[in-house]
Amino acid sequence: MTERRARYTAHPKQRSRAVTIYGVDFASQAESRRYLFLLSEQQAGRISDLEPHPKFILQPSCKRDGATVQAITYTADFAYTRDGVRVVEDVKAWMHNKRTGKRVPLVHEDCALKVKMLRYQHPEIIFMFTEA
Repeated sequence: MTERRARYTAHPKQRSRAVTIYGVDFASQAESRRYLFLLSEQQAGRISDLEPHPKFILQPSCKRDGATVQAITYTADFAYTRDGVRVVEDVKAWMHNKRTGKRVPLVHEDCALKVKMLRYQHPEIIFMFTEA
Protein backbone atom coordinates (compact mmCIF):
# COMPACT_ATOMS: atom_id res chain seq x y z
CA MET A 1 0.00 0.00 0.00
CA THR A 2 1.44 3.38 -0.91
CA GLU A 3 1.54 6.24 1.53
CA ARG A 4 -0.35 9.35 0.51
CA ARG A 5 0.95 12.70 1.62
CA ALA A 6 -0.74 16.03 1.38
CA ARG A 7 1.17 18.61 -0.60
CA TYR A 8 1.65 21.92 1.12
CA THR A 9 2.94 25.01 -0.55
CA ALA A 10 5.19 27.32 1.40
CA HIS A 11 3.66 30.52 0.01
CA PRO A 12 3.03 33.31 2.48
CA LYS A 13 -0.32 35.10 2.43
CA GLN A 14 1.35 38.34 1.44
CA ARG A 15 4.17 38.29 -1.03
CA SER A 16 6.23 40.89 0.78
CA ARG A 17 9.98 41.36 0.64
CA ALA A 18 12.15 42.44 3.54
CA VAL A 19 13.80 45.83 3.08
CA THR A 20 16.55 47.61 5.04
CA ILE A 21 16.62 51.42 5.10
CA TYR A 22 19.16 53.42 7.11
CA GLY A 23 20.06 50.25 9.01
CA VAL A 24 16.45 49.50 10.05
CA ASP A 25 14.92 46.21 8.84
CA PHE A 26 11.33 46.22 7.63
CA ALA A 27 9.10 43.25 6.79
CA SER A 28 7.68 44.80 3.61
CA GLN A 29 8.18 47.53 1.06
CA ALA A 30 4.97 49.22 2.22
CA GLU A 31 6.39 49.45 5.74
CA SER A 32 9.63 50.95 4.44
CA ARG A 33 7.72 53.52 2.33
CA ARG A 34 5.71 54.52 5.41
CA TYR A 35 8.97 54.91 7.36
CA LEU A 36 10.38 57.25 4.71
CA PHE A 37 7.15 59.29 4.79
CA LEU A 38 7.26 59.52 8.60
CA LEU A 39 10.93 60.56 8.45
CA SER A 40 9.99 63.41 6.12
CA GLU A 41 7.14 64.39 8.50
CA GLN A 42 9.62 64.45 11.38
CA GLN A 43 12.08 66.59 9.42
CA ALA A 44 9.24 69.00 8.59
CA GLY A 45 8.37 69.22 12.29
CA ARG A 46 4.87 67.74 12.10
CA ILE A 47 5.77 64.73 14.26
CA SER A 48 8.54 63.97 16.76
CA ASP A 49 10.10 61.01 18.60
CA LEU A 50 9.74 58.63 15.65
CA GLU A 51 10.55 55.09 16.79
CA PRO A 52 10.46 52.08 14.45
CA HIS A 53 9.40 48.75 15.96
CA PRO A 54 8.51 49.87 19.51
CA LYS A 55 7.94 46.97 21.88
CA PHE A 56 5.16 46.97 24.47
CA ILE A 57 4.99 44.49 27.34
CA LEU A 58 1.33 43.52 27.72
CA GLN A 59 1.92 41.03 30.51
CA PRO A 60 5.27 40.55 32.26
CA SER A 61 6.76 37.09 32.64
CA CYS A 62 5.71 35.21 35.75
CA LYS A 63 6.16 31.90 37.53
CA ARG A 64 3.30 29.41 37.39
CA ASP A 65 3.55 25.95 38.95
CA GLY A 66 7.34 26.29 39.16
CA ALA A 67 7.73 27.08 35.45
CA THR A 68 8.44 30.50 34.02
CA VAL A 69 5.73 31.79 31.70
CA GLN A 70 7.02 33.99 28.89
CA ALA A 71 6.02 37.64 28.80
CA ILE A 72 3.34 38.66 26.28
CA THR A 73 4.70 41.43 24.08
CA TYR A 74 3.44 43.41 21.11
CA THR A 75 5.78 45.01 18.60
CA ALA A 76 4.14 47.71 16.50
CA ASP A 77 5.59 49.08 13.28
CA PHE A 78 5.98 52.72 14.38
CA ALA A 79 5.40 55.03 17.32
CA TYR A 80 5.65 58.82 17.24
CA THR A 81 4.26 61.94 18.86
CA ARG A 82 1.87 64.22 16.94
CA ASP A 83 0.43 67.34 18.61
CA GLY A 84 1.50 66.08 22.04
CA VAL A 85 -0.29 62.73 21.65
CA ARG A 86 1.54 59.41 21.32
CA VAL A 87 0.51 57.50 18.18
CA VAL A 88 1.21 53.81 17.59
CA GLU A 89 0.86 52.69 14.00
CA ASP A 90 0.81 49.34 12.21
CA VAL A 91 1.08 48.92 8.45
CA LYS A 92 -1.25 46.14 7.31
CA ALA A 93 -2.25 44.60 4.02
CA TRP A 94 -5.92 45.11 3.18
CA MET A 95 -8.42 42.63 1.84
CA HIS A 96 -12.10 42.56 0.86
CA ASN A 97 -14.48 41.11 3.41
CA LYS A 98 -16.42 38.42 1.54
CA ARG A 99 -19.58 38.98 3.57
CA THR A 100 -19.81 42.78 3.45
CA GLY A 101 -17.61 43.63 0.46
CA LYS A 102 -15.80 46.36 2.44
CA ARG A 103 -12.03 46.75 2.58
CA VAL A 104 -10.69 45.76 5.98
CA PRO A 105 -7.14 45.41 7.32
CA LEU A 106 -5.76 41.88 7.20
CA VAL A 107 -5.24 41.34 10.93
CA HIS A 108 -4.72 38.00 12.60
CA GLU A 109 -6.72 37.29 15.75
CA ASP A 110 -3.52 37.27 17.81
CA CYS A 111 -2.68 40.79 16.64
CA ALA A 112 -6.25 42.01 17.23
CA LEU A 113 -6.23 40.70 20.80
CA LYS A 114 -2.87 42.33 21.53
CA VAL A 115 -4.15 45.64 20.15
CA LYS A 116 -7.17 45.43 22.48
CA MET A 117 -4.84 44.79 25.43
CA LEU A 118 -2.62 47.72 24.38
CA ARG A 119 -5.63 50.04 24.16
CA TYR A 120 -6.83 48.92 27.59
CA GLN A 121 -3.42 49.42 29.26
CA HIS A 122 -2.61 52.69 27.49
CA PRO A 123 -5.83 54.63 26.80
CA GLU A 124 -3.76 57.78 26.17
CA ILE A 125 -2.20 56.23 23.05
CA ILE A 126 -3.91 56.50 19.68
CA PHE A 127 -3.58 53.24 17.79
CA MET A 128 -4.12 53.16 14.04
CA PHE A 129 -3.73 50.85 11.05
CA THR A 130 -2.20 52.17 7.85
CA GLU A 131 -2.99 50.73 4.45
CA ALA A 132 -0.17 48.92 2.71
